[in-house]
This record gives sequence, structure tokens and C-alpha cells, in this order.
Amino acid sequence: MKKWSYLMVGVLALALMVGVGIAAADDTESVPVIADGRVNSWEVAAPVVIYCDFEGYSLDDETEYSVMTQIDLYALLYSDGTWENVVSISADALATAMAEEREETMLLVSNLGYALSLNVDDSLTATVPADFEGKVYSFTWNLGDQNC
Repeated sequence: MKKWSYLMVGVLALALMVGVGIAAADDTESVPVIADGRVNSWEVAAPVVIYCDFEGYSLDDETEYSVMTQIDLYALLYSDGTWENVVSISADALATAMAEEREETMLLVSNLGYALSLNVDDSLTATVPADFEGKVYSFTWNLGDQNC
């Protein structure tokens, strides 16, 4: 009976080590992304795609830099698979809004139920209309985050 107990303990220990090894291996795999410049690139099933548009410049000393020109939200409005620009805001309009004192979230622009808001902490939130199940998607990010 003792041999059986030792055997069971050994099997359980081996199973635990293998399980920990598999979990550790899963942690090293990267999250799938769509690498086309979108801000919400790791949310591959998002119903809206967010882009920060930039314009590049070169100085006389060959230094290159870019300046954000606007933020665009694209959505699948029709069943043909075409993404449509539903909301845009210029960098100038965004800078003006960010300069204002506010104690609550400010709606910057909306169209067809899609909206872009500026939060009190200067983060941005994109929201979309509820889907057929009543779920509302929202995505919050900061200027300076990935691709923005």
C-alpha cells in the first residue's frame, strides 16, 4: 500500500511539473495583433478600428519627425466587408479640447452611434453602438500609446 501511495505522489508531482512547464511556455507566446498601424491592434475582433494619422517631415539636417494630424475611427457598416470612416477629429481640435478645463468626460465627435470622447485624465475613449446582443464595445487609450 505504501508503494502505491509513493507512486501516486510521484505521478502527481510529475503532472504538476509538466503543467507548470506548459503554463510557462504559454506565457512566452505573443498576443496576436493586426500590424497595420491601428491603435487597438491586439483586439482583432473589435467592431471599430482606430488610427492616429501622422504626417512626416524632414529637416535640413536630415532629421525626420512626424506630427499627428488626426484620429480616425473605421467601422464595418455594411455586409460587403468595406470599412467606412465613421468618426474623425483633427489634431488641432483635439489639442483645443485638451486645453480646456473639465470635470467630466467630454464628447469630442460622434456619428451613427460611434463616438470619440476625451476623459478627465486626457485619455481617449472610442465607443460603438450596441451589437445584436446589446453589448457595447469601448476602447480607451492615451496619446503616446502604441501607434498614437
